[in-house]
Amino acid sequence: MKAQHGFTLVELVIVVAIIGIVLTMVTLNFRQMNEKTRVESYTNEIYSILMKARNDASRTNVSGLVVFAANQVSSGASTTANYPRFTINCGLPLPAPCAAGANDVTFDRRGLANVSNQTISITGYSADVSPVKDCIVIAPTRINVGKMTGGACVQR
Repeated sequence: MKAQHGFTLVELVIVVAIIGIVLTMVTLNFRQMNEKTRVESYTNEIYSILMKARNDASRTNVSGLVVFAANQVSSGASTTANYPRFTINCGLPLPAPCAAGANDVTFDRRGLANVSNQTISITGYSADVSPVKDCIVIAPTRINVGKMTGGACVQR
């Protein structure tokens, strides 16, 4: 017999199976990484909305209001952020979804918040996702970002 070149059907099936397994692992890791990044991005966005309202209030000498709802944060007429995939929680113990009007934060003309240690957290992401930051604590004089650990927001 002459030497034959090429691949057998068994070899091709094994290669296709290995490629399928690798693609499955990459897809699962990509989903987790994407969700983790989204939670952290939303936390940063809420923090930015709070800081902008605070800075605008102290700069213009006019009170600034930030309104929290179950999956929406708004400040003024022009800044509204929607988070349809996740739930924004206000206060402790969690989960306690934000109620419109009950958890609003007002910054006076000096930039001081009207709340004392109000915790805002994002929930609704998968249990296998572990974001670095997913909560914000608002005190009269400062706003801190952190990670929910043991029922409390630990500053990062």
